Amino acid sequence: MAGIKLSDLKQDNKNANLGSPRGQTAIETSLQKYGAARSIVVDRDNNILCGNHLAEAASTVGLDENVIVVETTGNQVVAVKRTDLSIEDSNARELAYADNQSASLSLNWDITQLKEDWESQDIDLSPFFTEEEIINFSEESVEDVWEDEEEPMLNQEVALRLRVECSTMEEKMELASRLEGEGYRVML
Repeated sequence: MAGIKLSDLKQDNKNANLGSPRGQTAIETSLQKYGAARSIVVDRDNNILCGNHLAEAASTVGLDENVIVVETTGNQVVAVKRTDLSIEDSNARELAYADNQSASLSLNWDITQLKEDWESQDIDLSPFFTEEEIINFSEESVEDVWEDEEEPMLNQEVALRLRVECSTMEEKMELASRLEGEGYRVML
């Protein structure tokens, strides 16, 4: 396939990484200062599987016109060879840091999508996440919501929280439903 434009590619509308403003700025800065270095992955219909935020940043900084497509079935590693860089160059070393830190800053899980995919019969995330991690992600998002609240829960002077650990997501959802039925405010 010949070169195409980024605008010919479709973003993943179920991308579980929401990204972050700081991460997006870091990706854009890296692209502007060091140029493109990391590839993105698209499926046979030009849907972006990996690199949604990179593609968005590349489009923002004007790298939309010439996307080089390397077709593969996944049985080969695709290397991006930058002929303008050497590992001895300060720009090459900075690029390595920019790449790693941009990825770190951009990681912001969409907890709802992550849980939906975790619970899907067709998607196996178990090599990459444990059930405990999924539960912890959910609890972290609840803590963020509670920390952001300006008014105490139920208009009381003090809002009390109770942490309950369940064995399965099904048990957790059943308990949450029961507590809501009894008038408690439940945050999952």
